[in-house]
Amino acid sequence: MLTLLFELYFYMCLIGLHKYAAQNDEIARLQLGNGVLLEKIINEKRKVSILEDLESQMQGLIDDKAH
Repeated sequence: MLTLLFELYFYMCLIGLHKYAAQNDEIARLQLGNGVLLEKIINEKRKVSILEDLESQMQGLIDDKAH
């Protein structure tokens, strides 16, 4: 009976470890996805900044021509 209980406990531990490993894999996948999204956000912010700078320069040129 004790051997059966030990085997049952052992298999329960294995199942728990498997679930833990699967959760770790999912966390790693989500963190990687978040990193990719953050990089895309940073790139989009750079683009917006460049476009805003160009807009300001163009408005300056238009203002200079108007005067």
